[in-house]
Amino acid sequence: RQFSVYAPENCLCKLRLLEAELAFLDGDHPNAIVAYDDAISMAGKANFTNEEALSHERKGIFYLATERNSLVCQCLSMASQLYLEWGAVSKVHDLASKYPDLVRDKGRSSSLNLRDSETFSITMESRNEASEDTLDLQSVMKASTTLSAEVKLPSLLKALMNIVIETAGAQKAVLLLANGESGELFVYATGSIFEDEITVCQKTPLSTSHNIPSTIVQYVFRTQNNIVLCDAQEKNPFSNDPHIRMHGPRSILSVPIVDKGHAIGVLYMENNAGPEIFTHNRVELLAILSGQIAISIENAQLVENLEQLIRERTKELEAKKDESERLLLNILPKETAKELKRSNKVKPKYFEEVTVLFTDFKGFTKISTELSVEEMVRELDTCFSAFDAIIDNHNIEKIKTIGDAYMCAGGLPTPNSTHPIDVLRAAHEIKNWVLNWKMERDAKGLVAFEIRIGVHTGPVVAGIVGIKKFAFDIWGDTVNTASRMESSGEVGQVNFSHGTYLRVKDKVKCTYRGELEAKNKGKLKMYFLNEFL
Repeated sequence: RQFSVYAPENCLCKLRLLEAELAFLDGDHPNAIVAYDDAISMAGKANFTNEEALSHERKGIFYLATERNSLVCQCLSMASQLYLEWGAVSKVHDLASKYPDLVRDKGRSSSLNLRDSETFSITMESRNEASEDTLDLQSVMKASTTLSAEVKLPSLLKALMNIVIETAGAQKAVLLLANGESGELFVYATGSIFEDEITVCQKTPLSTSHNIPSTIVQYVFRTQNNIVLCDAQEKNPFSNDPHIRMHGPRSILSVPIVDKGHAIGVLYMENNAGPEIFTHNRVELLAILSGQIAISIENAQLVENLEQLIRERTKELEAKKDESERLLLNILPKETAKELKRSNKVKPKYFEEVTVLFTDFKGFTKISTELSVEEMVRELDTCFSAFDAIIDNHNIEKIKTIGDAYMCAGGLPTPNSTHPIDVLRAAHEIKNWVLNWKMERDAKGLVAFEIRIGVHTGPVVAGIVGIKKFAFDIWGDTVNTASRMESSGEVGQVNFSHGTYLRVKDKVKCTYRGELEAKNKGKLKMYFLNEFL
């Protein structure tokens, strides 16, 4: 009652129906009749077809209980018609089963308004009394069940076209649906008794489809009225349509698909076997099914849109995952990254033998004073990006950069036997790249760096430390020795240790430089790389 005060359009008809039922129970028959009539009138004005049907049904039961049999048939028949219009086919069958004589009204036809501008006759029969001339409620229920079971748009359209062709007796059927934004009609499915397969999801614009009369389809879509041409070859408002003139179809039926008062599509059917193929009962059957068709299409489109949204979201997530993976692999070696993701930590690993490469630019501090900060960072980025590309080609792992120093190592995180020669080849390429880069900058009168490179082979421990901003690093005397090789080298040379020499002596030509006195290490033999054998 409180709701009916604030929202009378939605709730007052329900309140009056409840008051009618209370008056009925209290034996206050005059007030019950007035309340039932009010409920029916209010539901009808609000377009609540289901509420109007229920009010007629309850009023009919009231008259049955009060033995006013002359009025029972009228109320229950009207309730059946409204339930049909609402699409509640099971409820119609339930009424016909409970009150077969009263609902059928002893064989007399009742009028069912399926469209505002058209009225057809329909005869309500019980299950055992159906005949060729009556509406086959069993077929309606079967078709409705089939359509409601399909949630995938392609399979729904196939089922729909088969049902339409069978129900209407059509040789050809075409389903058109409107684009939600522009309202333009597109062909979504076509079927024919002369073809084995139903063609679905074509999405061909009506304006470019020449196998259907566009004037009929547009009229049906615009007016939401059925069109039945008993013989399209006779003079009719659509005789000048190019399809009718060219192909000469005989019987034509077109039905709008309406959802919540708005046309969302059109069904077009034709049969060229002769005139008057599409009888009243077939038109009525399709008109009743059109409500279920609209609901099923809307549900399938919602599912399709949701699946598309899921696919797009999944693609976005995969792209973000790939980007995160790429960024992680830019920081950590692949195997280390896998271990970190698997256990949220990385156990330090001892490598018996790796080859470490160090580079450094001579006089970097002095040169950097001649460049702006932006220029200095840009030139370092140019050099280090080139170094990255070179070591990638030789299966070498970048470790880090510190200022103008660049460090990488071969033989980890996956051990291999070729790391000494791989690192020397990379060092040779880095040296040549810097020489060429310097020549280009010298020719332009620009400041350029000169490089020293040191290489040493030996054991290291590798891993990551800390819990923030993970960085893969290596530790051990091998790293220190490689750094000494670099600092003791000369510009434009690759200076490598005796430890590396022992592993590559049969693969390179080199120049022995003598020994370097190293604190706590004794004397370290050094070699300049000349060429590869």
